[in-house]
Amino acid sequence: MALGPLVVVDTEHADARDSVTVNRLESLRARLGELTGAPVSVKHYLEANRAGIEGQAAVLSGSHSAWAAHDQSELAAFRQRILEFDGRLLGICAGMQLIAAALGGSVGHAASPEHGFVEVELQSNDLFKGLSQAAGFYQNHGDEVTKVPESVEVIARNAACVQAIHVPARGWWGTQFHPELGDKSHPAGERVLANAARLIYRRTDSLMRQGR
Repeated sequence: MALGPLVVVDTEHADARDSVTVNRLESLRARLGELTGAPVSVKHYLEANRAGIEGQAAVLSGSHSAWAAHDQSELAAFRQRILEFDGRLLGICAGMQLIAAALGGSVGHAASPEHGFVEVELQSNDLFKGLSQAAGFYQNHGDEVTKVPESVEVIARNAACVQAIHVPARGWWGTQFHPELGDKSHPAGERVLANAARLIYRRTDSLMRQGR
């Protein structure tokens, strides 16, 4: 049985999209296509508010704009769309914050905003398969998860904040760091992105039991 499409949801404020953010989003879309062999589409979260988050799996992108700049009613609507989504999910940076907030957590201004490559302490999780207990990842955030919902496991931290989460009951993961923005000196991000692609885009347990 063929697997369904994968969608990247752009969480950037519509007025803040520029050539840099568009190019990074296109690079993420292309790389996910390479890793999964799936058709990968991109939609803005305002579009997802109208039509839902469609696809077998989804990736919520990062965003440079502060949450206060967004229409709060639209953000609330999108958090509801996240809860309604029954596929696997990866949230990156702002995307992770949206997952945490949708599940009842809180997001606030970071006490120590992070920019550039920063070391993160990793716990045992399939998202970090092949990595040691600490690795450097690219960071660019001024907000952070300040309250973790009960349904969420924290699987990575550093001195600044929560760096990665897992929602076992729903097959969702999130990273505060940007795994798609690694380089040759910091290859851990590419490994995390490859692991994430495998985790969120694979045959369901029922199909595996049927040998398909």
